[in-house]
Amino acid sequence: MRIVVVDPSRTILKAVSRLLEDDGHAVSAFSEGREALDYIKSAPDVSVLMTSAELATMSGLELCWEARLLSGRDRALYIILMSSNAEQSAVVNALDSGADEFIRKPPVREELYARLRTAERLLRQQRELIVLANLDSLTGAFNRRAFFEKTGDFAEAGRRFAAVMFDIDHFKDVNDTYGHNVGDQVLRVIGGEARRDKTILGRLGGEEFAIVLEGSSLEAATRYAEELRDKLAALSFESEGQTFSVTASFGVAERAAQESIDLLLKRADAALYQAKRGGRNRVIAATAQASEQEALWSNLLRGGKRGRGDPPSTSTPGSPQNAGTTVEVPSSAAESVTGQPSAATRAFVLDDELRIAAMVGKVLEAGGFAARTFTAIPQFFAEMKNDKPELVVLDLSLGEPAVVEIVYKLEADGYRGKVLLISGRDETMLYEIAQIGANHGLAMLPPLKKPFRPADVRQRFLAGQTVWTAEPTPPLADRVYQTAS
Repeated sequence: MRIVVVDPSRTILKAVSRLLEDDGHAVSAFSEGREALDYIKSAPDVSVLMTSAELATMSGLELCWEARLLSGRDRALYIILMSSNAEQSAVVNALDSGADEFIRKPPVREELYARLRTAERLLRQQRELIVLANLDSLTGAFNRRAFFEKTGDFAEAGRRFAAVMFDIDHFKDVNDTYGHNVGDQVLRVIGGEARRDKTILGRLGGEEFAIVLEGSSLEAATRYAEELRDKLAALSFESEGQTFSVTASFGVAERAAQESIDLLLKRADAALYQAKRGGRNRVIAATAQASEQEALWSNLLRGGKRGRGDPPSTSTPGSPQNAGTTVEVPSSAAESVTGQPSAATRAFVLDDELRIAAMVGKVLEAGGFAARTFTAIPQFFAEMKNDKPELVVLDLSLGEPAVVEIVYKLEADGYRGKVLLISGRDETMLYEIAQIGANHGLAMLPPLKKPFRPADVRQRFLAGQTVWTAEPTPPLADRVYQTAS
């Protein structure tokens, strides 16, 4: 395995590197956390990060946190934190910050080798799961969830890109005439033809695909779509001695400044609908604004329930016939709300561990908040009397009874801002306490497990979603949220 080792001591670096190399691993050693993180970003073959808790410019906990977020859902990375401090609180903080393992420093040879063998087994399983979780097994394209996550990352980074939506014309006739096995073969071949470098291809539905082209203009994306349309139309397929071909219709849109991925794809989907209505087997470039009817049609883009022959929906989430309905928690960065909190948006962070509180404060500041951190409950409430922030962040490491008491006191003091619970623990406990707060009238945001991204907090704060207050509390798998008025 390729292993990155980080320690401020050259002696420790040399000793640990020798141990790892003797076990057959390739080692890259760093004395500073930021350099190590930059290297991990540029080297996708790094499998293991071993870092000391005691670093100079970036703490080991912070490095674990950022490295775990870097790995995300599509990269297997095993993180080991080394420290001479083996107190329980140090171990808990390490694991809550994204580490997979905690070992004493300096590591013992045989113990280290055993832990690395465990890491190899888990990494192998993670890589298999990543493939299953991200790719459509039939076409090799990203599945719906992975596609929206990756394109959401593009939007978050403010990159220029264009989107192409396409689906196969009269695909139901292919299945009805030649059978689903042949239909699957058509999808498999088309998926292979549509996959290219510097593109993100996703299969959003049965015969519906989406492509994101990095750095592309509307004109360039339209040319790309025309080339792909010609390429697909030239394919031929055989079934029981019969030869047939298929065509596809395309909609293209270029992302406008600050436009969400949802709206971009909605405009591309509306253009695709125009291509269908205009006779199919053609490419239509989207206008700046989709018409109301086309936008309504596109509201079902994520649902995976429509066929191209279905009429557009006539109801929207805000319409009377949907009043009181609930919506699921957004499950990807693509569903996040664009924009930033106001520069004056204040957040108070309460955590009894100074290093964790400081790290959460940094995450909030990166998300656009003006954050203040507290480690003592009396000091926190003393400041709350003078300065009511728009957001309060409570870490469950304070202890369940303490957090519940804090929630009760926030209610008693008439706090009208939003409350976010965070923890590295089981989500069940997070939701149970959030439900308590919601039932007592507090605006409890959907909780977050550590480590989390600045965008995760920003999305929850801006989306205006709070934990549902209906009783009884629904099971975790069925938890839903309603938009706060």
